[in-house]
This record gives sequence, structure tokens and C-alpha cells, in this order.
Amino acid sequence: MRLIVIAAMALLIPAQSAPAAGGRTVALELPHSLRAGETVFVEITTGVLKRGAEILVQTEKGELLGKISPYAVPAGRESGTYSIPVPREAVSNHRLSIKLFLSEGSSKRAPTEKEVKEIHVRVKPAEPK
Repeated sequence: MRLIVIAAMALLIPAQSAPAAGGRTVALELPHSLRAGETVFVEITTGVLKRGAEILVQTEKGELLGKISPYAVPAGRESGTYSIPVPREAVSNHRLSIKLFLSEGSSKRAPTEKEVKEIHVRVKPAEPK
């Protein structure tokens, strides 16, 4: 019974997040199937990060999508919201799974909920011709 409840909850939550071996895996659902010319972006809102810390964003298969490297942010302040483009091939059945790592020097770990506050998937419409 517990497994059924967990499975049902998974269908209701658009962005799920779970710690993974050394990273945080997030499952996002697109609002619709991608149409010709549309582009997918992941918007990530970060909290306070230590100086020199970076957020690495990868596909589920480990392909690097981008890095969030906030510079010139005063100590103790949230660093902002960043958009990272996602290749169409990373989307499957209206879903996108990404992995996040917080990199500090030579160590990598899963970012906390305070370090990565929000994650959303956005679809940019095709440019008019």
C-alpha cells in the first residue's frame, strides 16, 4: 500500500528531487510535447553559496549542461536565478531528469535545499518566421 501512495505522489509532484550518489537528481515535467523550433531551458534559483562554489548541471546520463558560477555576489547574499539550455535529446516523454552537484574546490556533493532553492523547466516558443 505504501508503494502505491508513493507512486501516486510522484505523479502529482511536477518537480521531484532526491539525493543521489554524490549529486541531487531532479525530475521535471514539461507542460507539453515539444513543437518544432521550441527550446527547453532549466531555471535554477540559488541561495547563498560560498565564494568559489559552483553548481554543475548534468543530464541523467552525465552530460554537462552548464555551470552556475556566481561572481561578484556580496558575501551572505543569494546569487540569483540562472537559465541553462537543454538539448531536445535530453527530454523523453515530456520529462527531463537532471543531476545537480555543488563543486567546492576538488570536492563535489549534492547541493542542499538552501543552496538550490528552486528548479523549473521552461519551454521557449519557436521564433516567428
